[in-house]
Formats: sequence, structure tokens, C-alpha cells
Amino acid sequence: MTALYEEPDQLALPSSPDLPTAVGPRSPGPAERHEHRLSPDRWEALAEAARVHGARPQALLVAAFAEVLRGWSKSPHFTLAYRSPGTGLVPVVASRTDDRFGVRAAKLDQAIARAVAGAAPFTETGGPPVVVGALEAGQVPEPALLDLGFREENGGLYLRWEAEGTAFPRGLCASMSGALVALLERLTTEEAAWRETRPDVVPEADRAILDEVNATDGPVPDTLLHEIVIARAAERPDAEAVVDGRRRLTYGELSSYAHRIGRRLRRDRVRANDLVAIVMEKGWEQYAAVYGVLTSGAAYLPIDATVPPERLAHLIERGHVRHVLTQSRLAERLTWPDGVVLHRVDEEFETGDDGPLPSVQRPTDLAYVIFTSGSTGEPKGVMVDHLGVVNLITDVNARFGVGPDDRLFGISGLHFDASIYDVFGVPAAGGTVVLPDPFERAQPDRWTDRVREESVTLWNSVPAIMEMLVGQAEIRDDRPLATLRLAVLSGDWIPLTLPGRLRAQADALTFVGSGGPTETICWSVFSPVGEVDPSWPSIPYGKPITNQRYHIVDDELRPRPIWAPGQMAVVSDVGLAHGYFDDPDRTAAQFVTLPEGGRAYLTGDLGRYLPDGNIEILGREDHQVKIQGYRIELGEIETVLRDQPSVEAAVVVAPRSGWGVRRLHAFVVGQDGPDPRELRTRLRELLPSYMVPAKVEVLDTLPLTRNGKIDRLTLIERAGGVGPAVSAKPGPEQTTQADRTAPAEDAEVPGTALERVIGVLMGDVLGCEPVERTGNFLRLGGDSLSGTRLAYALRELLGVEVPLRQVFDNPVPADLAAAISSVPVHGATAVEAAELVMDLSEEQEPVLS
Repeated sequence: MTALYEEPDQLALPSSPDLPTAVGPRSPGPAERHEHRLSPDRWEALAEAARVHGARPQALLVAAFAEVLRGWSKSPHFTLAYRSPGTGLVPVVASRTDDRFGVRAAKLDQAIARAVAGAAPFTETGGPPVVVGALEAGQVPEPALLDLGFREENGGLYLRWEAEGTAFPRGLCASMSGALVALLERLTTEEAAWRETRPDVVPEADRAILDEVNATDGPVPDTLLHEIVIARAAERPDAEAVVDGRRRLTYGELSSYAHRIGRRLRRDRVRANDLVAIVMEKGWEQYAAVYGVLTSGAAYLPIDATVPPERLAHLIERGHVRHVLTQSRLAERLTWPDGVVLHRVDEEFETGDDGPLPSVQRPTDLAYVIFTSGSTGEPKGVMVDHLGVVNLITDVNARFGVGPDDRLFGISGLHFDASIYDVFGVPAAGGTVVLPDPFERAQPDRWTDRVREESVTLWNSVPAIMEMLVGQAEIRDDRPLATLRLAVLSGDWIPLTLPGRLRAQADALTFVGSGGPTETICWSVFSPVGEVDPSWPSIPYGKPITNQRYHIVDDELRPRPIWAPGQMAVVSDVGLAHGYFDDPDRTAAQFVTLPEGGRAYLTGDLGRYLPDGNIEILGREDHQVKIQGYRIELGEIETVLRDQPSVEAAVVVAPRSGWGVRRLHAFVVGQDGPDPRELRTRLRELLPSYMVPAKVEVLDTLPLTRNGKIDRLTLIERAGGVGPAVSAKPGPEQTTQADRTAPAEDAEVPGTALERVIGVLMGDVLGCEPVERTGNFLRLGGDSLSGTRLAYALRELLGVEVPLRQVFDNPVPADLAAAISSVPVHGATAVEAAELVMDLSEEQEPVLS
């Protein structure tokens, strides 16, 4: 067991307490001070209790102070600067243990005595110091982030809590000082407080806010998902349910397909909680398949039709799938594993018995399983029941008044959990889902046409797709997005400029940020976005929806106060997945019971509560990232790489450029000289395209930290830059300007000024060196998001419109330059602007560096 207060080793001291600090630069100002006095009777009682437990009173005060700091500090282990009269500041290390508080106070007494006797001076160990100790009358405090001073006055105790004026968020010091006073009061009056191993320091005011935010209990209809849509079909059989480029499917037709498919699957002995795979491109057939599977009593397993054959076979095997619903064109095109029965939805169910089928499952039986990336190399199958989805769609449809007149653009893939509301929410309200044509690459010009033509009112996607849509609308005069009344964006960070840009295109729009892991069923928090404060670090994550409760917990799963960072744990009786399909070990690791009660999913996301009850998401501390809205465990890619015969070790990083674009970069080590091209080819055979690194780099050895661990920070720096090099008006995610790695000596530098500008901007957006004139933006990791940012950067720098399709059709700098310069309306303008930029960069203050 580690002692709470240890002998200081100046070479190995932990940092000062990592407390929440205010956002933005600090400005000089008066210190924030909070004072408190204990009466002589109270102080004598507290001092006597300390002596009974083997500690001097001043040691008790420091122990209580450390306990309060631990409530808000990111790490439970830190160094305090102890102030001793005549000695100055000496370091005392505070580490969390399982000792009772009284034992910890006694150990502190001994540690302080040794520290003062040794008189080792305090030196900063990372961050401004936090000082605690006796305070002489009239003494000026040492410069510190935070200083707790105390002295006896007239037989009582005087406490002075003083903080650097603008260092902390408003109200935080008052909360922490109040928590200290409350803890001292309990130690004065309650003997049991001395026996606690984890004194509760969460202020009552904070608990009241958190309790109010999480007071989300509400009724959930006792029904099944397919029963809701069958009821809509009975009410309005001729209303449009699903519209794609080939067909306008009515609710009556959808119900008929569902019953025919369900009857066929039951005849083939499909049972409740069995998985039936749906492998399809975008189209009405997906909705017929989903409701057909549910009508049969089974659950559906959506699989992306573009995954490599080996992964398709692996997912079908993992799901114990015997039946696959697909489209006739894919039945002939794809390679299918042996032993599965294919059902062609667009050919085999045009006729047959479509009479009612009584449901055979319960609301707590599975509705679907979606496989997500797994850190062990194996995808995780998230199991969700009917009840959880019914809870979601009931909340959303009531919250936003979704009804039969609404039309949603169903852009999300069926295998992506964002599709859950598309598939079930709008049909439950009797509305219409409008689907885009199948696409391999973003088509924002066509999508904006469809939004206008079909009078779409609802939008649900990751932020990057909406960015593309807005960018396309901004270069048109017909306001194609004007019919949108609600946009819900989730799955990734929302650029601060996006709400305003979208509202400029749709006057009546309600903009909502949302989130929630697949394990919490599509959306589990909402954050309506009004006017955006430019000083915000990010759009708030939001507040929990009906029957979902969000807790910020420490590494022991205990609740944290407002402003304190911790892991987000989602508690719900109805809104959590059952676990991971056929994977009890990983289920037990992620789905737990909190010490305060309640089944919770541990998200791995870091966040904190704000005083208004909103959650601010802070990122992650593990190796999970999001690219194109997909959750990716870097460990899964590393495992696949290490399984290759030529690879001994592999590390994958995902540096984020200053434009907010992530790009996968793999580093491998192998004695036989791994071939990067062969490895990428093999990865494309085993992984979805969005999980294939843009670059595989061979190293002699992997860099290590002083502790012998892989030095991922060094690899991230090696993988690419961190900010754009264009000092013209930045894109919405630009934060800093940074030097880039110079191009290799044998790289083919772009020739014309326009080619050079394009090559540099491509590198800036991707966070790598400038792209040579015959390089390929897409092969280097370009995707829908980075293409959107590139089009934005070209427009801002050159003053001409560059459609996203033009970027994707011409991913080579030389080709894109030729395409832009050949446009009669503005080609010459673009060329002249590029030449001016290059002249300024070479002769004066660099515009491109």
C-alpha cells in the first residue's frame, strides 16, 4: 500500500494538483479570497479529535485540504507546497490510499515533521504551486495558484482560502472552500467521518444541480418497433414512408413487405434474438428488410456492403447468421460465405401472403446488433432491444414535435448507429424518409437538390456532412436548405461557425447538438444551440434525454463535482445496450454497477459538468478516435498489422491537423523489411476503408518513453503537422499555425503557382508535407471532411468557388489546378490570385509557409 504522504524525491515528484482552470489567457486582477472562522469551542473539539487519531491539528487541516483538492483534481496523486514558519515551502506528496481518513492524517503528521526537518526546498513540479500551511498575522502569501493559510485567533481558528484572481472558473473556489468547511464540520461532530476512506466532498449545491439534470424518468410505451409502423400503415396506407431515386414506397406497401419477409423467415425457423444480416446499398429495400426481420421476431445485423469479403464473412460468422437479406444486384456482385441463405428483397417478395403476424418477441428482446471497432482486434457487437429504441423515439418525436408532415433525409448508413432514428423515429411519427442514391463519395450538390425537391424538414448526420451541404448551399442562389426546420448533428465535434452558417440558409431552423455512444442507443444527450459564444472551447455536449442519466466519475467510479473532469458513465434502466454479442468479458468490463447504484455503461469519454447542467466533452485518454463519424479503436488496426508475417510491432496514430482533420498513420517494425504497399493492400482486404491508414511507415525501432512505453507523442509529431500554414482567413477548425515537415528532396514540387498553392493547402488540411503535383489527395487520407475543408480554403484564399465534386474528381494538384483554371467565369482570377499569393510568400510576409 502506498503511503498517503511520502518522503519527497525531487526527481520523481508528481505535479501540483491539476485543478480546473478558466478558459483563455489569465489577466492580472485581485486575488479571490474566502475566509472562515471556527469558534473556540469548535476548534478545540476538532483539535482534540485530531489528537485522538494521532495527528496534530495543523496536519489535520492539510489532510482535509488535500481531500478536497482530490475531489476536483484530474489526478488523485499530487505534490503540495507546505508552508512552515522559519523554514519556507517544503514539498509534501499526497497519494490516494485505502486508509481511513484518521490514519491518513496521522501519517501526514509524521511526513510533515520529516519534510520540515529535512528542509528540502519546494521547486515547481509542473504547474503553479498549491500552498498550504500556517499563516502569520500580516504575512503576504507566496505567489501560488491556490493558497490555504490558517492561524489561531482568540482561541478559535482563522482559515483564509486565496486564489490567483482569474485562474479558476467563476464559483469554483467558493465551492471548494465550502467543501473544506463542510468536511471540517463533519470531522468535528461525527466520529464516523474519521473512519471513512473516501470522504464525500461534492457540495450539496452541485448535487442538487446534478440531481435535477438527471431527473429524467418517464414512461415508455409497451410496444415493439414494427408494431408502431404497422399501426401507421393501418391509419394512412397511402402515405409515403420511404422515397428513393427509384421508388416512392407507401406505408401500406412497407407493411406488406414486412409481413411477407417475416413470414418467410419464420418458415425458415428464425427465432427471437437470432440475427438476420442486412447487406444492402441505400434504397427502399433496407426499410422493408429491417421491418421484415423484426416482424419475424428476429433482430437485424446491418453490414456495410462495401466491406472487404473477408470482413463480411467474419461478421456473418460472428453473428451466427444463417439468413441474409440483400438486393439482387449485390447478390451477384459480392462474395458470400458458404452456408448462408440469400433473400433478394427487391425480387422475392412482390407477392405472397401479407396478412397479419402476431408478434413473438418481447420489448426486451433484441432489435439489432451493430458491430463497432474493438481494441483487441475483434469488432464488438452492440446488442440493443426494442424497449431502448422506443424510449429514444418517444422522447425525440415529442421533444421536437415530429409528425406526419415531416420529411427526413436519410444520409446515414444502416450499419452506422446514427441511422437508428432515421429508420424508426420518422416512420413512428408517420413521416417520410427521403434517401439519397447509393454513393461511394460525397455528393453534396445532388443532396442539396434532393433536399429542395423533396421539401426535407429534418436532418440527422455527423457535422462533416452538414458542412459539405452548407458549403454547397452557400455557392447557390436558390436557398436549397430553406425547408429545414430541425438539424441534429452528432458523432463528432461541431465547428463553432456551423450553426450560424446553417441558420443563414434556413431561417426557421432549430440547431441541436447531440451525442451518445452506440451502447446508449443513437442519441442520449441533446444540446440546443442558440447564439454561439466565439470564446467557447466547443459546443456543449448537452443534457440527458428521458430515462438516461449521465454521471462524471473518477477512476473509482465515484461522482465528481461540477467543473471536475472524469469519465462519462451513462446509467439507465431502459436506454443501454444489453452488452456485446457473444462477448461476456468485454460486456463485464464496460457495463458495471456504480457504487451509488445503477447499471452503467462506461463510455471512455472524458467530460465535466458545467454550472448550467450541461456536459462539456473533453476528449479521451485511450486510443479510440472518430474518423468520418465512425468510432475506431486504433488497437484493432494494430492487431491486424501485427498478425502479418513481416510485422513484429505496430503502432497506429491519428494526428489531427489544424483544420480539424484526422488521418490514420501506421508505424511498423520488422526484420524482413515490411513492404508498406503490400501491408496497405492487405489492410484493405481485412478492414473497412475508413480504417485503412493513409500511410504505413517502416521504422527500425519504435521510440520509447523513459518508462519504457511506446512514445506515441513522438510518433504523432512524426506523422504530421498540427496546424495549417495559410495565414489567410482560416477554416472553422483552425487553431494555430505551425511549421510543416519539409518535402523529401526527391519530391516533385508542384510547378505553376496554382499547383503549388493547391499542394500546400492539401498538406495543410491533411496535416502533412505539401502534396507534390502528381500526388493524390485521396490516397494520402483525404475524405469528405478534408475535401470540404480544402474547398473552403481554396475559396477563401483564391476568391473563387471550388465545388467539392471538383476536388474529388481531381485529387491530383496538377489536375485540380487545370480544372480550376479552365473555368471560363473565374479561371483567370484563380491563376492571378495564386501568383499573387506565391509572390507575397516569397518576397514579403509569407502567406504560404
